[in-house]
Amino acid sequence: MLNKTFMYFGQDHQFLESLHLFAQNHLFKVAVSHHNYSTGKILKEVDLKFPQVLIIDDLSLSSGFEEELNLLKHFDHFKSILIVCLCYDKEEVISHRFLLTLGVQILYLKGNDLDDFFRDVFLMGFEDRFGASKFARAENLAIPITIGLCSSISAINQDGVIIETDVKLPTDEGLNLVATFLEEAPTLNYVVKDHSSSPFHFQSFETYELSHPYPGPWDEVTAESISPEQIETWIGLNQPSFDGRSDTIAIFSRNFKLTWSYIINDKTFKWAMNEVVSLDVVTFLKLRRPVMIFMDMSEIINFESLVCVIEGIQKVSDYTPIVIVLNYSTGTEAMRKAHNYPHLLVTQNKLDENLLALFVQKYTMKVKSSDERPYHFFRVNDPIRVSSVPVQILITGMTEHEVTFICPHDLPVFSVLEFNLPMSFYLTLTPPYLELHISEKGTHYMGIIHGLTEIELAKLRKIVNQLIYRPTNELSTAIVEKMLKQNYFEVVPKILKPHESPLASNITVLHKSIPETDANSGYKIVRKKCYNGRSKL
Repeated sequence: MLNKTFMYFGQDHQFLESLHLFAQNHLFKVAVSHHNYSTGKILKEVDLKFPQVLIIDDLSLSSGFEEELNLLKHFDHFKSILIVCLCYDKEEVISHRFLLTLGVQILYLKGNDLDDFFRDVFLMGFEDRFGASKFARAENLAIPITIGLCSSISAINQDGVIIETDVKLPTDEGLNLVATFLEEAPTLNYVVKDHSSSPFHFQSFETYELSHPYPGPWDEVTAESISPEQIETWIGLNQPSFDGRSDTIAIFSRNFKLTWSYIINDKTFKWAMNEVVSLDVVTFLKLRRPVMIFMDMSEIINFESLVCVIEGIQKVSDYTPIVIVLNYSTGTEAMRKAHNYPHLLVTQNKLDENLLALFVQKYTMKVKSSDERPYHFFRVNDPIRVSSVPVQILITGMTEHEVTFICPHDLPVFSVLEFNLPMSFYLTLTPPYLELHISEKGTHYMGIIHGLTEIELAKLRKIVNQLIYRPTNELSTAIVEKMLKQNYFEVVPKILKPHESPLASNITVLHKSIPETDANSGYKIVRKKCYNGRSKL
């Protein structure tokens, strides 16, 4: 039997002991690589060891890892890795919900049942289903409710915003967006200007360019209306918090690895340095679009690497960076003809910080006169960029652990939804281990709940109990609050046997299982696709 491979960044040794004990009790072998976080270490270690599950603990001490996660999940080679982040309180869950747009599938709140958490990790990370807790389940429901598709506002200007989400949505009547950047009008119906089925900057399947819904000359102006002056003022006030990175410089050296990525700040014209990982060249060029690429010929054995970079450039549309060949004697014109690339320079100098600073200075002086960008980009770890697209679903079943529902949209497996009942929690879609009936109203989905405190979990348990005893076709905030106040029956325990309820037909014991991944697939999980064949892992 192959080991289940984990990589853990944190300092909670008791958590690691619990993981080993859980695996031992279920006759699994686990290999855990344990690290303390430092800048660039996640990418380096993942590239070296390729874990199936990456767990990041103590988010307050791990500042800076967000950019690495965003880069990591853009490479197909790493896409199958399940990423889990551990939080210590609800505030940390809320302030780090932006991680769900970077490829994180679970925000687990420490203090809850670890066994249930490990079962979820083994289900999502390895597609193993075993020894499931038998939660009390309200079934045969038909409750319409509005939930949110986790989305991200990548950029903003006076004309509109660019958002990323996982679902292709009808756009004929505009697109509703729930955002926090404007407190006066958190929910607006935007006009869709453009749409692309590809990521823009974050971990998503779909990108939408939206126009701000400014009222026209004959439209009624209400308290919820926004004006160009509001947007202009907001952008001006938040200018310091935007991502200053507009241009990247890539440097390739030994073994054709990208050893350093230099980032130019277009406000101060300074550069900073971040170590990253060996990579798929075309993916990197599409993602970062570096304006200058340095190739150190003293460390490159032959021209294959240079040819690979230039061919990669030509595969990216509307992209012509300057390629600088270092430590080489052949003239610039000869190299341009040899590689059929006019934006190529050759120098006999070796790369050092002074030479790099000189090129940066020349470049920034060239663009300084036009440093206004069409869009202002949000930082990766800016919580204000998190948004959601409201979608109507029909809840068909619920426990304190999972929800089944029908949705008219194609939702990728392992994408994340946001619920408010009124306690907020997240639902990560998984291949279902329950039998879900076919519906003409849409596709039947199942997802696993996370992001709840113990107190909120107890409230959700009570809501489920109410739905078992007195089913309803509505779950408004007022009805839920009324449910939580009622005490006309004893609370059903968390683990419930079917014969213990007067309405046993409304309770299902989880017994279906998902078979293990074929051991011959090696260290990389070959994940099963379902529904529309799209998966976040």
